[in-house]
Amino acid sequence: MITQPTARAVTSTIILNSWKEIAQYLNRGVRTVQRWEAELGMPVHRPRGTIHSAVFALPHEIDDWLKSRPVRKGKSKTSSSSPWTTVARLKALVQESNRLSGHVENSRAQFLTAMEKLRTTVRSMANTEQPNQLAPPCVDAFSSSAHSGLEFTHSKRDTTRAASM
Repeated sequence: MITQPTARAVTSTIILNSWKEIAQYLNRGVRTVQRWEAELGMPVHRPRGTIHSAVFALPHEIDDWLKSRPVRKGKSKTSSSSPWTTVARLKALVQESNRLSGHVENSRAQFLTAMEKLRTTVRSMANTEQPNQLAPPCVDAFSSSAHSGLEFTHSKRDTTRAASM
């Protein structure tokens, strides 16, 4: 009667001959596997016995080592949560987004009010100091009240001065 070899017998004949093969067997990176050997005592053999010599490992020893390791029972990032929890979280995020949007609108209104006050102040200063002359170029920069954002115009005097520099 011929018997089929067991899985352990088959894997005991396989030898993993490098860090790369060990890492592929474990579906991990080479540096991770090296760290496991150094910090967690993963079974790796070094024929020359020195720290930087070639390595090999036996799959059944690695399997036994993996089974002996404690498994952390925690909430994983990929664990599926209740759909109601997800919906509640999304609703909270939408409410927070709406609240922040309201703050942005209030800040924008306050900014536009402050800019209008600044325009008025600059114009009144220009008119009281030199009533017979044109307003200084900085007044032109704030002259349009139809601006919806931060748009400033340059006077002709500013561009000719910048070109001569």
